[in-house]
Amino acid sequence: MKLTNQEKAILAPLAFFDIFQVPLKDEKLWESLFKFKISRADFEKALANLLKKKIIKHRDGWYFLKGQEKIVSTHKGRRKISQKYLQKAERTVNILKLVPFVRMVAAINNLSFNNCKESSDIDLFIIVAPRRLWVCRTLVVVLLWLLGLKKTRSKIAGQICCGFFITENHLNIKKIALEKMQDIYLLFWFLRMKPLFGFGAWKRFRRANLWAYYYFPNYLLGNYPREPRPWFQSMGEAVLEGSWGDWLNSKLGKYHKKHIWAQPENSWETSTTVAEDNMLKLHAKDMREFYFKKFEKRMKKIT
Repeated sequence: MKLTNQEKAILAPLAFFDIFQVPLKDEKLWESLFKFKISRADFEKALANLLKKKIIKHRDGWYFLKGQEKIVSTHKGRRKISQKYLQKAERTVNILKLVPFVRMVAAINNLSFNNCKESSDIDLFIIVAPRRLWVCRTLVVVLLWLLGLKKTRSKIAGQICCGFFITENHLNIKKIALEKMQDIYLLFWFLRMKPLFGFGAWKRFRRANLWAYYYFPNYLLGNYPREPRPWFQSMGEAVLEGSWGDWLNSKLGKYHKKHIWAQPENSWETSTTVAEDNMLKLHAKDMREFYFKKFEKRMKKIT
């Protein structure tokens, strides 16, 4: 079937989120239009054409691919769970923002997709100050453990997983993109991140990754309020600054790296785990290539 570029731009996000049984409302679909910048009038026209051609469907304000009507009710249930988990994440972040060197915290993965099941964990992405990644991670992990919030191998549902840290001086995440194919998951993962704290660092993070917005030309960056740094955090940082802090970060880094690479899953063929002084990404089972193939298959089927 011959489709216009405008229609393909609409179908791409619908095909991607269909993998996760997530339909899209008008505004989310508009800001997710893929690769082609479209006027609002052309967007409405292309949307109407796709509905007329019966390639997509519309129900209760949600758009989705033909034959996937059931995902609306599925997603409504998962949205309720996601809202509950988001509230828990926000309460947790109100504590984490006091931790020295934490600069930004965002919800990612299922939570940012509003696609949590009761069995899901709560994934957070954290930006930290330069040269303090390992100090910060240690403090975060210990605090979550003391509060009974840390995800473990036996306790997953509704627990906090902080498996992705980067430092403020290495904000560009393009280096982790797949090389063999378009990293469709990373692109939408980036687009749908939900910042919960540290909007100044969030702004700098987005600027460092403008390359990703090339794929979403209709997305508006928007503005976020400025936040004063908590005085408790500043006090902790004063104690951990200087050569003493450098030494401690180095020692903790050696410990964490040894522990991380001692875990067999981080050496699996599917692993893309990174444990460096500027980035920690725990990713034993990287599904991005699988998701790309699923996306490609859906796009070929409908186009």
